[in-house]
Amino acid sequence: MKKIYTLAALALSLVAFAANHAVSVVNNSFSPATLTIAQGDTVTWTQVNGVHNVNGSTSIFASNPASFGNGAAAGGTWTYQYVFTTAGSYQYQCDPHASFMTGSITVTAAATTASPCTEFFISEYVEGSSNNKALEIYNPTATAKSIAGYTLALFSNGATSTTNTFVFPAGTTIPSHGTYVIAHAQGAAGLLAVADTSYAYPNVVSYNGDDAVVLLDPNNDTLDIIGIVGVDPGSNWTVGSGATNEHTLERMASITQGQLTGASAHRMDRLPQNTFTQLGAHTSACAKHPSCIRHDRRLHLRRRQRCGG
Repeated sequence: MKKIYTLAALALSLVAFAANHAVSVVNNSFSPATLTIAQGDTVTWTQVNGVHNVNGSTSIFASNPASFGNGAAAGGTWTYQYVFTTAGSYQYQCDPHASFMTGSITVTAAATTASPCTEFFISEYVEGSSNNKALEIYNPTATAKSIAGYTLALFSNGATSTTNTFVFPAGTTIPSHGTYVIAHAQGAAGLLAVADTSYAYPNVVSYNGDDAVVLLDPNNDTLDIIGIVGVDPGSNWTVGSGATNEHTLERMASITQGQLTGASAHRMDRLPQNTFTQLGAHTSACAKHPSCIRHDRRLHLRRRQRCGG
């Protein structure tokens, strides 16, 4: 497969992603006081002035699907975040001003994930030193599958609009239980040797461990995500005893589909920085056989699983 050095730009709707919604706690009010969000979205409250809190406990609002809140009222500047994983209607208040300082959040149900072993997902994420960065996409099905028109989108530093995108070009097909690797063109030789596509900065693999990456189908529906769109975690998301920065992350073999929300990397095995030996092939429970054979790298063949036999 030819390497691709051009980038296709695409304007994408936020509807497809888990988002972060900001609420200001200011002048004895929540602003906005009413929100409608999607299941899996995050709400971040930031106090500007006064002495307030956020209290959405089920002991006060019995109809809330779940409790949330940041404890006792406090002055100064503070920030509180909550991820709404359960659909439904929520009420909350500031305890010292409960008679007038209230808010409501409606959480709509997320779209149903694809059935296991039917759709592409991110099987490996490389965030190494310098420009040693790559993403691997896996075809979990028993037949070759076209990935033309699918998109990888990068959201940097908590952005809610795309920083960069890569649209898989016409004619691009991933074999049954095979992979497709997108790498930074200035990466190490060992990384580029197994890449199907590489291109220079700026690109969709120009991330630093604190950026969200989303895989979408041609309808812009989310198939998989690493990180949370609209949230800047600081330097990284936690992965076991490690993190999304300065590591290679490989999807656990038991995983059979992507996920729509949250830090997808929590379902990945952590490997040391600049590990490329697993790149270009993936072991998955979707494969017909429990063990898979990789092509010999000494023959300079692209490494794919022979799992469909």
